[in-house]
Amino acid sequence: MAWLIVAGILISIIAGGWITMEHGSLAFFRLPKGPKPGQIRVACTGDSITYGYGVRNWTKNQYPVQLGKMLGEGYCVRNFGVCGATASAAGDCPYVQTMAYRQSLAFKPDIVLLMLGTNDSKPANYRGAAAYTKDLQRLISSFRALDSRPKVILLTPPPAWGDPVPFTIDARVIEQEIRPALIALAQKENAPCIDVFAAFDGKRELLWDGVHPNGDGAKCMAEIIAAYLKQEKQA
Repeated sequence: MAWLIVAGILISIIAGGWITMEHGSLAFFRLPKGPKPGQIRVACTGDSITYGYGVRNWTKNQYPVQLGKMLGEGYCVRNFGVCGATASAAGDCPYVQTMAYRQSLAFKPDIVLLMLGTNDSKPANYRGAAAYTKDLQRLISSFRALDSRPKVILLTPPPAWGDPVPFTIDARVIEQEIRPALIALAQKENAPCIDVFAAFDGKRELLWDGVHPNGDGAKCMAEIIAAYLKQEKQA
């Protein structure tokens, strides 16, 4: 009888983990509350930086939640981040193959905040700037093809620090290849670009492990994005 109880507990843990963390995507918390009529829908898409990996008091301090509070009741902000996600379709966790990506499309956003590139910098994933931008361009097109015709806003990844940098992430590739390639793609696609890298540059204290923003880092991200969206709305 005892083994049945233990088995039941293990099954519950595994099932709960799958529900709440599909490669780091907390789908469970995205489903219950739908947007209210008239709200501007904001989809925060990306990797573990978007998801808020390692942020203390995650339900309050992840950047999408902080952004939602800063923007106010006129906006519905949802977190579609996936730990380990890549823009690259040939990466070890392509964002286009995740449940979070499918849910972000079903959300029918008015605004898409897209940040991918940190995991693309890993030696096992990186195939050069051209390949990275090609797959990112396809992601942009897939969102723009939605009936809601969302505005896609690109975000550069923050810098990475460490000796070595955790998770085999290549700080040089992020700074010297991915960031400039992303900015160039934004210009080519006539898409706004928020330079998170510049906002974090020299501020190692905002990244708890050298890669992922802590609560203050998430707040910094939310602030610069909120400032951009509010300024754009007033223009």
